[in-house]
Amino acid sequence: MSNNLLTLSIDDYKIKLVEFSYRNGKLYIENIDEEYFEELLNFNEKETKIHYLLKDAINELMLRKKAVTRNVSIALPTKYFYIIKIPFEKKLSLKDLNNYLKWELRVIYPELINRDIIVQNIKLDDKYCIAIAIERHIINKIRTFVEFYNFELKIVENEHLAFNRFVKKYPKVDNSNYLILYVGIDYFTISYNSINNIIEFLSYKYSELSEVIEKTHNFYNQFIKTNDLFVNLYITGSNISDTFIKHFEATNTFILRRVNPFEGIQYNPKLINSKLYTLKNYAFAVNVALIQ
Repeated sequence: MSNNLLTLSIDDYKIKLVEFSYRNGKLYIENIDEEYFEELLNFNEKETKIHYLLKDAINELMLRKKAVTRNVSIALPTKYFYIIKIPFEKKLSLKDLNNYLKWELRVIYPELINRDIIVQNIKLDDKYCIAIAIERHIINKIRTFVEFYNFELKIVENEHLAFNRFVKKYPKVDNSNYLILYVGIDYFTISYNSINNIIEFLSYKYSELSEVIEKTHNFYNQFIKTNDLFVNLYITGSNISDTFIKHFEATNTFILRRVNPFEGIQYNPKLINSKLYTLKNYAFAVNVALIQ
């Protein structure tokens, strides 16, 4: 099964796993699982501690069902990324644009001045792009972990942008603009999107979930035209509950849509009784599988 793909999402508390294969030319879900870490994981800590926590969790997952693939993709929380909308000149070469974005990011985030960062971008139009940066030491730690298991690293994704691309492919009820909200443990990210691209992107901290609703409304008032009376809002994340959804829907501004990322994909019959199969926070996995 050389076309199999193992997708991993790693946050502070646990690692989520989805393994895909291709059967008769179609995507097939082989396994869904997750494992909590013994203690909180932070990629800015010592490499030995990070590898211990990751290896312990992966070993537990592999004991339950050994992966048959070597190809792995990884999604990380937004806390490890620097993401911002920046104007740029269309005439810049790829190398010059990369250098320019690094310079701008270090102006906006002074803590990056003496740090080695990797930068990519998503062009929104001829004037603006989304710059995405991550410190190189984080990627290096992931590579060391991946190589320990003889895996081949395919991609390291940002959780929100992975969900963003998934929703872009997902069948829409109409062609109107829409919001995407990713709610993490103590932060959330929000983007306003057209059918073709991101229009705005912001990240916020929060202490109470009520702040997520309040700040999402503030975002709506700041960036969305008043004639968009009701906006489709696609929501996912590690800190979403049915109660939170009900409170959000009670505001009568947003039409909340929680998509099932596994809808329409064939799966291992043994997963039918798995509570993980019915969860709606595995879009990171499906997005990566679809772009391979």
